[in-house]
Amino acid sequence: MTEPVDLMRFYREQMQHESGLMLARLNALISSQAFLVIAYSTSMGSANGRWHEPFAMLLPPTLALLGLVLAFHARLSIVAARAAANRWRQRLTQAIREHAELAPWRDEADDDELAWGRKAGEVFARRAPIIFMTGWVWLLLLPVFLRQYA
Repeated sequence: MTEPVDLMRFYREQMQHESGLMLARLNALISSQAFLVIAYSTSMGSANGRWHEPFAMLLPPTLALLGLVLAFHARLSIVAARAAANRWRQRLTQAIREHAELAPWRDEADDDELAWGRKAGEVFARRAPIIFMTGWVWLLLLPVFLRQYA
């Protein structure tokens, strides 16, 4: 039978692993979005004043659509990693409840403070892709409006 301390270590390692995956995915999202924004702005800058040419109507919207799709898929993977980490956290909490000898190893910080910090991180991780998707929708439509009103 597994010792409670070994079980606790295992759960913490799994939580750390899933949190690391979520952070890596969030970092990849932000990096990819940065490169796409640079490419988008460069293509828009080169099309300035020539909105009726095919280049102006093909490349920027394609880049915006790519950014939108990447943000959507990144959001799915970020939410999945966060959910997995939360499942491991629940298992750890249950193990601490079932095994009184684990109580001293519990984090001594205020639980409300820990919950607030964790929630703030989760909110950022969940909302960053949505913010990018919103921006890309606007940028997807921008060349159409510029062509129509220029």
